[in-house]
Order: sequence, then structure tokens, then C-alpha cells
Amino acid sequence: MARIGIITGVLREVACLSDISGNDDLDVRASGADPRRAGELADEMFAQGVVAMLSFGLCGGLDPALKAGDLILPTRVIAAGSKSLTCDPDWTGRLEDALGDMVTRKGATLAHSPTIV
Repeated sequence: MARIGIITGVLREVACLSDISGNDDLDVRASGADPRRAGELADEMFAQGVVAMLSFGLCGGLDPALKAGDLILPTRVIAAGSKSLTCDPDWTGRLEDALGDMVTRKGATLAHSPTIV
């Protein structure tokens, strides 16, 4: 099976994935909340045979309809500096199929901020 890479910001987020992180088809690593390090990890993981990458993290939400534990599967991410990143539709669709009813919000746009808003 193809290997999937998952990058989190901190070890606490890796712990949230403990039920699946022992899977040989997954490579789960924490970047230390350092975007440069996340890029280095992604490069390393692709060089070691990962064929798809997922960014996973815990965050605060500004939408009052969201509650603790909600799982969001965005189709677009707005990064710092208003850079817009479109998520791969095939990869997003496969995740949506695999996660099913666990996903609270599908097709959403997620805003990223390097600081507390």
C-alpha cells in the first residue's frame, strides 16, 4: 500500500493520532510548529517514499457553529499573507470517503494564522 505522510505542529497532535500512528503505511511527524521544519520534513518524507501528505492540527475556531472535537476537511486554505492554497480534490475526496460521518464540515475554507487571532 502507498505510504501517507502526516505532519503536525506539536507532539500533542501526534498523540491524537496514536490509534493510527503505528500503521506501517503512515509516517507521522511533528514539526515543532516551525513552517521551515515542516517543509524539511515533507521533503524527507517524499524522499523516503511517501506519496501523499496531510497536515493535521488542533486549532481554535471563530465559527460559533463549531464545537470542540469537530473535524474540518477544507478544500482551500488561506495562509498568512492571503496566499490561497487549493487542496487536491482527489485526495480530499478519498479522505472524505474514508472518514465519512466523522467529518463535521466539508468543502470549507480554512484560514491559517501564525499568531493568535
